[in-house]
Amino acid sequence: MKSSHPSRWKGKTNLSSNSALKKTCWRLQSKLVRKRSANWKGLVRCYTCGAIKHWKEMDLGHYIHKDCFNHEEDLLRVQCTHCNRHLSGNLGVFAENLIKEHRANKFQKLTSVRYSKKDYTRKELLEIRKKLLQELKKYE
Repeated sequence: MKSSHPSRWKGKTNLSSNSALKKTCWRLQSKLVRKRSANWKGLVRCYTCGAIKHWKEMDLGHYIHKDCFNHEEDLLRVQCTHCNRHLSGNLGVFAENLIKEHRANKFQKLTSVRYSKKDYTRKELLEIRKKLLQELKKYE
């Protein structure tokens, strides 16, 4: 007998809660940024250590952690799994690179979102998901 629970349907995405929608949007954003950052061979460089790997083997690192769902792409960079997961984002190097890239005053403005948590409505999350899916089509 087949399960009637939507999250168990093969190939279906569970969009039943805002939490599930946030996770879906994060996965889509991660895929988009990693694909967009890759060269024609699919290779991309880690933002913090310089390792070069295929985009599918990399993570999307984010400067702001701890339940701060944020689509501020200036704070998102491709990282190897070692830097992102084992070094907790290698945030010291991440910050240094962001400051070099954006200058200190813009870096302070960007990182001020750390103190302002946005609660997205279901409608906003569905719109973000729609835009990310449209953007991803350009890279397939």
